[in-house]
Amino acid sequence: MDVCEICKTIPFHKLPSEEDPGWPHQSSFQALEDSAKKCKLCNLILDAACDLRNLVERERNGDERANPAEWREFVYNKSPSGGGTLSVTSLGSNLPGPSGKTETEGEKGRTLITDKPGNAIPSQGPVRPWLYGNWWALDTPGTPRQLIGLGVRLGFRSGIEDAEGNTKDNIRYRGSSLRIRTDNDSYMASFVPGRLRTADSASTKAFARVRSWVHSCDQQHRCVPSETQLPTRVLDIGGNSGTHSINLVETQGQRGRYLTLSHCWGTSHRITTTSSTLQARKKGILISELPKTFQDAILIARYLQVQYLWIDSLCIIQDSYSDWEYQSSRMADVYAKSYLTIAASSSSDDSSGCFPSMTTRFNTPHLSPEAESLGHNTVVNAAALVGKQKASLEVEYFAQRPFVYLDARLDHGAVSRVYISKEWMPASNQKNPRVYRIGTFGSSFDPISREPLVSRAWTLQERLLSSRTLHYGSEQLYWECQRGLLSEDGSRFQSIFFDVNTILEGQRLSNSQHGRPKGGWMSLIEGYTPEFPDHGRWRGGWVSLINNYSKRKLTREHDKLPALSGLARLIAEQTNDVYYAGLWKNHILEDLHWRVYAREEYISTNPALNTKPVYGPVFSDVRLPTTYRAPSWSWASLDASVLFKQMDFDRIVADSVHCYIEPFGSDLYGRVKAGWIRLRAPLVEIQQPGPDSEPPQYGIGVEINVAEGISKGAAFFDIEPHFPCFALFLDVQHSLVLKLTNNGDKEYVRIGIAKFLWTPSQKARAPTIHTGNTTFGPITDLDQRAVVTIV
Repeated sequence: MDVCEICKTIPFHKLPSEEDPGWPHQSSFQALEDSAKKCKLCNLILDAACDLRNLVERERNGDERANPAEWREFVYNKSPSGGGTLSVTSLGSNLPGPSGKTETEGEKGRTLITDKPGNAIPSQGPVRPWLYGNWWALDTPGTPRQLIGLGVRLGFRSGIEDAEGNTKDNIRYRGSSLRIRTDNDSYMASFVPGRLRTADSASTKAFARVRSWVHSCDQQHRCVPSETQLPTRVLDIGGNSGTHSINLVETQGQRGRYLTLSHCWGTSHRITTTSSTLQARKKGILISELPKTFQDAILIARYLQVQYLWIDSLCIIQDSYSDWEYQSSRMADVYAKSYLTIAASSSSDDSSGCFPSMTTRFNTPHLSPEAESLGHNTVVNAAALVGKQKASLEVEYFAQRPFVYLDARLDHGAVSRVYISKEWMPASNQKNPRVYRIGTFGSSFDPISREPLVSRAWTLQERLLSSRTLHYGSEQLYWECQRGLLSEDGSRFQSIFFDVNTILEGQRLSNSQHGRPKGGWMSLIEGYTPEFPDHGRWRGGWVSLINNYSKRKLTREHDKLPALSGLARLIAEQTNDVYYAGLWKNHILEDLHWRVYAREEYISTNPALNTKPVYGPVFSDVRLPTTYRAPSWSWASLDASVLFKQMDFDRIVADSVHCYIEPFGSDLYGRVKAGWIRLRAPLVEIQQPGPDSEPPQYGIGVEINVAEGISKGAAFFDIEPHFPCFALFLDVQHSLVLKLTNNGDKEYVRIGIAKFLWTPSQKARAPTIHTGNTTFGPITDLDQRAVVTIV
C-alpha cells in the first residue's frame, strides 16, 4: 500500500501517550497536505487533523454545538480554613471517564475550562502534526498497556499544552481519531488488542482464531475438565475429514470430549432420531443427508479434533416421551460438561448453516462494539474485512471506507502488519488508564442479543449452562467462557449475560434482601418509587432471567417449563429449594408479583404529553396456550413477555400457607398437570371508578374500599379487564388480581396485579417527600385477612 517513508518509521510500539510530548510527523501542515496526495496514511492523518481543527475553530467562536457531548467534572474540595478549591477535569471530547488533566484554583473557585480557548488557530506559521498513542489497560494482572488508537494534534511544539485549542490553564484531551489493529499472530498482538473481522467464518484464518481462543482458555482459564462422562448418546464424527458418514453411539458411561450444538430447528427439512430409526442411526448417517448447520458443526469439531458431537434432534429419541423427558431434564450436565458449545447464532433454521455467507457479512452495516457502546457518531464499516491469502502470499482485504495497512518495524527488527482506519476512541492517560472492557466505558450490551438464535427459548438455558460457547454471529465470531466475552475484532465485554453463580447468589438471598432497597431513594410522587434493576434477584438473578426468557419463542408450546428444567434442577440441587412451576418456595411472594409487559413503557418528561402513556418496542404477543400448561399464578401459564415488580418486604401482609404441583411425568422440573397455592392475605373487592376519575398513566383505573376509606389504583390485567374481581394484597400497596372460579367461594384464578394509593385520610397525614421509610399503600392492621386458594 502507498505509504510515505515518514509513516513507515512511526514507532507504534513506543508512541508517547497523549499527555506526553508528541512524536514529530510531517515538518508542517503544508507538508502533510502535500504528502497526503500520495500517502494513504498521511491522508487519514490529515483528515483527522482537519476534523480537529474545525472543532477547535467552533470552540473558539463560542459555538455551543461545537462539541455537544463535551463532559466536564467539577469537584469542590472544602478546606479546613473555610474556603475550598474547585477541581475541573475535561473528560475528553465525547464521554466521561477517568481521563483528562485536573487543574485546581484557589478559594475563588474560577472555572478553568472556558468556552473560548485562548490559543487561536494561526493562519500561517510552522504548525506541524504531532502523533501520540491512545494507551489503555487490561484488567488482567501482568499484561502490558494496550495501544487502542493513533491520535494527532497540531501545534508549534510537541507538548499537549501547545496544541491548537489548548493553553496551560485549559487542557482538553481529545482521544484518538484513528483506530489501530493488527493480526492475531503478529509481534504486536500482545499490546494491540484490535483485529480485523474475517469475511468468511469458515476460512483458515477464522479457524486459527478459534483455535487460539480454545488453547488460551485450556491453558489459562481451565473452564472445562480435560474429559468427562459422555451423554447417553453422541455422534461419532471420526477423526478423518475424508470420512463421509457419522454414526450414533450409545456411550454406556464412556468418558471423553464432546461438543454440543445450539441451533434453531426452524421449519426446514429435519432429520431426527426416532424409535424406528435408532438402529439405522447407529449404523451410519451420510453427512450429505444432514442439514447444513449439522454439516458445519461436524467441520468445526473435526478442525478442533474432537471426536464426539451432541445434537439434540439426533441424540434424543424424539417420539419417546420418557427418553425426551429424561434427556431434557439432564440438559445442565450435557451442556456444562461439553468441551465447547457451537452456537449457530446467525441461523434461523437448520438449513442456514453456522457460517454466514461472505455477501451477507460484507453487505451488513457494521459498527464496532466500542462505537455502539459509546453511542458516538462514527462511520459504518470503518474497518476492512480480511479475506483469503492469495498464491502470491498477499492477503485479500474488503474495505468500504478509507483503510491503510503497513508493515511496522519494531526495535529488534521484527515486522508486524498494522491496520489503521477512522474511528474515534476516548482519551486515556498513563497514571489512570482506561480499562479496555466494554461496560467500563460506554454502556454494557450483549452483542449476541440481536441474533436469531437468541429469540428461541431453549437456547437461553443452553448458553447459560455451557462452560464455553463459540458464537457464529452475523457480523463476527464471539468467544464466551467463564472469564468473559470476546469478539473476533478484539473487543472485550463485561460479563453482561446471566451466569449460574449470579443466579445462585440471588437464590441464596435472605427474606430481608427481597424487594426494593430499604433506603437510598426519594420520590415526590405518591406511590411511584424508582426501579432498582441492580438490586437483589433483579441483578442477573432468577427474576431477570425470566424477564428475558418470557420474550422468547417456542415451536412447541408445552416446552415452556421443560426448556428451563435443566437449570431449575441445578438450582434446586445447589440451594435445597422447592420448585413450583417456575417459582421458588423460598421466594414465593416475590415470584408471584409479575405482570404482563408486552411492550416498553416510558414515563414521559415532556410537559406537552402530560400523563399520556408513551410506548416503545413490542416485546411479544399475549395469548393463552391451547392446553393447560401451568397454574394461573405462574408466568408459565401465558405466552407473553413478563416483568417482575419490586415490593416493600418490610410491609408484607401475605403468608404462603401451602403450595402443590402435580407433574405431568417423572420430571419435577418439567411439564405440570395441575397445581394450586393457598395464601392468607387481605382480600378486597375491586370496583370500577366513576367517569370523572383521573386515569392512571398505565394500567386500568380501579378503586377499593378499605378500613381507612376509598383507595384509587391501577390494575394490570394479564389478558383483558374482568369485573367483578378482587385484590389479594402481598404488601400494603401491591396485590394480585383474582376472579372466582365455579368451584367455590374461596377458589380463584389470577388475572393480573394491581397497585393502590393512600386513602384521602392517609394522604393528609403523610409527608410531602417520600423516602425508603415511607409506608405506601392503603392496607392496615384493620383490614381483615382471608385464606384463599388460587389455581
